[in-house]
Amino acid sequence: MRTLMRTTHNHSLSILILAFLFIGFQEKFTAQEVKLGLAITPNVSWMNSTDDIHFTEGVNGNFGFGLIVDFLQNETLAFSTGVRVFDTGGTMEYLEEEIFLANIHSSRRDFSLKYVDIPLTIKARTKEIGYTTFYANAGCGLGLNIEASAYVENKNEFVDEGWGWEPIVTNTYQHIETSVNNDIKLLRASYIVGVGVERTLGEYASLITGLNFNAGFLNIYKPEVEQFILGENGLPLYEDGNIQTSQVKGNDRFLEFVIGLIF
Repeated sequence: MRTLMRTTHNHSLSILILAFLFIGFQEKFTAQEVKLGLAITPNVSWMNSTDDIHFTEGVNGNFGFGLIVDFLQNETLAFSTGVRVFDTGGTMEYLEEEIFLANIHSSRRDFSLKYVDIPLTIKARTKEIGYTTFYANAGCGLGLNIEASAYVENKNEFVDEGWGWEPIVTNTYQHIETSVNNDIKLLRASYIVGVGVERTLGEYASLITGLNFNAGFLNIYKPEVEQFILGENGLPLYEDGNIQTSQVKGNDRFLEFVIGLIF
């Protein structure tokens, strides 16, 4: 699992922006109308294949943070939104053609994706029990990709012998970290479900801890990202003399831990 430190190097400006937003919201709303908070949201993420062709495996450890805005409807119900910045990603593998050589290789990619996201959820809260309130939330998230990179490992799998593709054995690998902005769509849509606990610390602040499941439900890959299809014989599939390809389709999912302060 990649370390959390790998994904925190460029968060300082985003944290500063969220701090200004937090101050602005405080001046605009009174405590009776809205609750405001700041939270850190480390997560464990993985890639999900929806085309049943390419493979995914493993999990990544990531970092996130955000501004929480709860619009109170009554004592037990709130509309929860805000602004979040988080990393997600995971490992996937698919077959693609090498540009300058007559072979097909498997491309293994360990993605690191960064999003700015606006959650739109309904939060149901219990009445305060002692100094503690329990809650559950559900809704959706609308995200904007601001960075996409991957560690890429390629391995030759098939060679064009003139009469068709044949499997080959090779130990030639490439290990590079590269931008994959041209492969990842700008927008991300997800559904969110979670539970948590809010503990009153005093007259004006509460500690919030929670667990959210966040799953993308649209394909995150651009249409240009295509893969080769293998037939029952384990070789690239032909139809009418042409090798068959299919668009890569999948998304990411993560389980995040939330810890923050609500005012």
